Amino acid sequence: MGGLSGAFMGAGAGIGAVFIAPVLAGASITFATASGVGFVMGTALSSGTALAIGAGVAFGTGFIGGALSNISSQLIYDGKVSSWGSVGLSALQCGTINTLNAFACAGFEAFQIASYAIGFGTLEAITVTSLMNIGFGTGGLLIDILRANVAKRKQSQISLPSFNFAYGF
Repeated sequence: MGGLSGAFMGAGAGIGAVFIAPVLAGASITFATASGVGFVMGTALSSGTALAIGAGVAFGTGFIGGALSNISSQLIYDGKVSSWGSVGLSALQCGTINTLNAFACAGFEAFQIASYAIGFGTLEAITVTSLMNIGFGTGGLLIDILRANVAKRKQSQISLPSFNFAYGF
């Protein structure tokens, strides 16, 4: 489940970065829209709209992925959802981390757009953004481990609610 959640969140961060990167690079985003038979018209998005769409997609996919992963972990280990607070906290945590990841990847993409002469190829760009995804995923995993340790200390004789490790590890 962690791998599926991680892939879902990574895809959301990537889609979010596509909207955010041109804004950071000072470029505009234009979508082609069909208007009539055979006539295509360009529709430009404002910077604010593009940032809102990008951040919304990244946060939303992280929020959903974190919540579903936590729910599935609790069902697997406890047989029921025993802590909705943990689900909500995981959803917020994953949404925030995914949004930060989208902005970091967008920053790299904006750097590429602004200085295209550097010559980063597709393979190099995929490698760099993949390493960013792994870095943010590792940070999320460390937060989950710390949360589990804090909960374990607080609940010496009560069963420990399951925490999600939704970052593909």
